[in-house]
Amino acid sequence: MSEKKAQRRTRRSIRTQLSLTFVLAATIPMVIALIIVIAVQNTATANDLNTNLTDRVTNGTHFISTELLNQLELLQSLADSKSLEQTIRDAEDKYVGTDEQNIAFILEQDAVWQAGGPEADALIQQVVDNPASEALTEFSERFTNHVEVFVTDNYGAIVLATNPISDYYQGDEAWWQGAWDNGNGAIYVAHSSEYGTSADALAINMAVPIRDDTTGQLLGVVRTTYAVRGMAETINGLRFLDTGRVILVDHEGFDLFTRHDAASSQESVFAQELVDTTDSAHAPVISVKLSDGTQVLLKSQLLSTNGQYPVIDNLDWHVVALENQEEVYRAANLAILSTLLGLGVVAVVAGSLGLTLARRLANPLQVLTGAAERLRSGDFRARAQITRQDEFGVLAETFNEMSDQIQSSVSNLERNVAARTHDLATAVEVGQLATSIYEEHELTPRLVEFIQAQFGLYYTQIYLIDEAQRYAILRHGSGSVGKELLARSHKLDLSQTSIVARVVQTGQPVLVANTETSDIHRPNPLLPNTRSEAALPLAVAGEIFGVLDMQAERAGTFNPDNLPVFQAMANQVATALRGAQAFDRVQGAIERAEAINRRLTSDTWSSYLGKAANEGRVGYEYNLEAPQPLTHPIEHQPEKVVEKNRAVQPIILRGQQIGTLVVQDDDDWHEWRPDELTLIEGVASRVAQSLEQFRAFDETHLALEATEVLYRASGQVNRAATMGDILQTLVDLTAIGTYDRANFIMFDRPWHDEMPDIGTVTAVWEKDGHPSRRLVRFIRLRPSPSWLVWIAAHRSPSMTVKCPRWATRTYITCWNACKSEALC
Repeated sequence: MSEKKAQRRTRRSIRTQLSLTFVLAATIPMVIALIIVIAVQNTATANDLNTNLTDRVTNGTHFISTELLNQLELLQSLADSKSLEQTIRDAEDKYVGTDEQNIAFILEQDAVWQAGGPEADALIQQVVDNPASEALTEFSERFTNHVEVFVTDNYGAIVLATNPISDYYQGDEAWWQGAWDNGNGAIYVAHSSEYGTSADALAINMAVPIRDDTTGQLLGVVRTTYAVRGMAETINGLRFLDTGRVILVDHEGFDLFTRHDAASSQESVFAQELVDTTDSAHAPVISVKLSDGTQVLLKSQLLSTNGQYPVIDNLDWHVVALENQEEVYRAANLAILSTLLGLGVVAVVAGSLGLTLARRLANPLQVLTGAAERLRSGDFRARAQITRQDEFGVLAETFNEMSDQIQSSVSNLERNVAARTHDLATAVEVGQLATSIYEEHELTPRLVEFIQAQFGLYYTQIYLIDEAQRYAILRHGSGSVGKELLARSHKLDLSQTSIVARVVQTGQPVLVANTETSDIHRPNPLLPNTRSEAALPLAVAGEIFGVLDMQAERAGTFNPDNLPVFQAMANQVATALRGAQAFDRVQGAIERAEAINRRLTSDTWSSYLGKAANEGRVGYEYNLEAPQPLTHPIEHQPEKVVEKNRAVQPIILRGQQIGTLVVQDDDDWHEWRPDELTLIEGVASRVAQSLEQFRAFDETHLALEATEVLYRASGQVNRAATMGDILQTLVDLTAIGTYDRANFIMFDRPWHDEMPDIGTVTAVWEKDGHPSRRLVRFIRLRPSPSWLVWIAAHRSPSMTVKCPRWATRTYITCWNACKSEALC
């Protein structure tokens, strides 16, 4: 740590830290309490608001649904009036044409109705002052929210009305078409409210069909203009706070209880925000900023009868309850403000108390800090001189004891680091040695002796596992003990209890820190001073093929701390041994192959050159004009020789020398350049390849000639009628004709293990000019001439030609009676 960092650290004094600690200790619980109070109060307020708003929207939904159903039932009861049915039937008498003609007539009446004047007044008077209209008027007066009620026939023309209507023909209106429903009849409720000029009220239109009670035939439609002021007054009474209210929003986002036209477009935006924000009856209370800037909390619920009355469910109306957010949380905000003021007072008191206590606590801490700084800088003799009997005194005593332990630990650590560093360096040296030797017989002793010497061990040895995985065979041990064990062919049975056997069985290193307390260590009389032992598996690709065993005279030499180093070294040794074994196998295979190659090449070329020598073709020389047969012998040169004017290059084929290439210059002081010597080597290599090709061609040609002769001889022998003919054929077509003398002897029985009794000379060939002749002469083989017994017993290829068997108990044996022993 630098001096600047130390200065920055001391600026944050313990006195300041203790003061802050006391302040925080006092204020944090207050802050937590404040947060809890705020959370609890807000949760309670939110729960109360949610419950209240939920109750209001639920009650409002129930009220609106019930109100609509009640009004529809009232209107349906009016539609079931017999007087209305009769009035409609009487009005149909004026239609005498087709439907098109009747519609045209109604449209003419509608034009008169809208034009005004005496004719229009007369027509209106028929509708309004009709005696049947009294039932409608009575209904409207009794139920005051039904401000306008009228009845149409099946064409949409007005038949009865409580007051004048703007149009006579209603068949083109959406409400009439919805209630008529193509003659099927349906209940109709408008999706939004509108201001009716004739009713002078904000209302919704409702209509029900009128049917014949007997036939069920659809006769007409009764419609009412229902003022929504009654529903508005009821649900507006569902308040929570002074600013709260409940509204009914239609499917277009307008408040059904407020007149919405061009002059009040702001209200439409307000209602649309509610619909877009809350579309679920189970949605939580949410905060919305209205278009006028007011932040409100609201909850919405869709008007629904759960499928019992589809006409109401399809209206897509929402009942929305909302409250001013500021008013709702006014009490909570006051509580928070009060808590904050209390927290400020507590913080001031806690700060004053913290400064007072910090003065008392700072002095001993400064002493401890100084001692710690000295210890940090490397002075392990630093001690804290504090004699107090409180916790600071205990802390100072503990610090002093810790300093003692640190001083001792640092000393031990330095020794351990030095030991580990030495072990690692030695392991690296072992790996370098292992990778520098390729032959196993040299590698194993070098490794064992090197490990024993470098680590200062008592004894080191390497075992290899036999192919049957039954014994661990000692490959090499260090020192005189290792030599003696090798002389005994020392090996360990892997089925018995031993450290090496356990390593092979478990595949894990076995460590014995102290042999005197070990239950698996087996003392060796040759190694009485072993006190610590480590056996490590030698494995490659998971296959254990050996064990590295190390022994020391000092207990604790091998321990879990240095075991990884030795295992890493064992892995390097295993890899090197496997490589050396593979190298030895490859080298052995290469040497055997080269030996076989050299032997075959030598035998082949010896035979071939022997024949060539008979023909005088053992060498050639080239004098820059033409190649000529060599007429003088050349001294055999098994190695390459470069002299002043002569270069001798052996001709090598498959590792075997088959000749010599000699290049000689007339200049006695010629100096051979490297490129000239390289050229000579290349020429010698090409000559070896060419000679091999010629030899193969010659031998193939000779083999073909011999095969042809044998084929011809075999045919003629098979066709021969007498022994003389057989003899003559063999003389003419085989090598017998080149021998000096040939005798053909037949035995009285086949010669197997027991010698025959009699041999008969049946024919003789002499090369000195005597013709072949048949001669019958008996030779008793027991006793027999030594030469004949030797020939028959040994079947010597150099002296005997074994002829084909042509009688059950008869053999023909022929041989060469040489003129001189040299030819034999």
